[in-house]
Amino acid sequence: MAQQNRIFFNLDDHSQCIMTDKQLADFQVQLEQCTEIQSLKIRNEYNNLQDWQLQKLVQNLPNLKNLNTLKLLLTENQITDEGANSISFSLKQCQQLTDIELYLDANQIRYEGVLSIATALRNLKMRLMMKEKKQLVQLSKTSVA
Repeated sequence: MAQQNRIFFNLDDHSQCIMTDKQLADFQVQLEQCTEIQSLKIRNEYNNLQDWQLQKLVQNLPNLKNLNTLKLLLTENQITDEGANSISFSLKQCQQLTDIELYLDANQIRYEGVLSIATALRNLKMRLMMKEKKQLVQLSKTSVA
């Protein structure tokens, strides 16, 4: 059985603590060293996460070329439209992503942020549909030959 490359990053201590620059830097170093990651879970709920911190958390996601599953649990933080835009920017660049879960309730994301994430998810869905269509065409060509 092949071993899956997984990393789970958990900052959830329910104490309203603010992430330090060191924690963010450590996370970025970990991601840079784990380029073969297929599945990533970032859990930082109820921790007063700010937009600038979220941007640092998600900025390296596009560098994970094998990332196909992403789970972001970011409930009850201080994320605004700016943070939502950071998420959508990173999602648009994650070319292998096929499975995503976003938990963003109880933040301060308004219409612009929701629209930004929705657009990124729609683009992801369209990319997946095109990929499936190409696979079907290739399959039908091999079946005919």
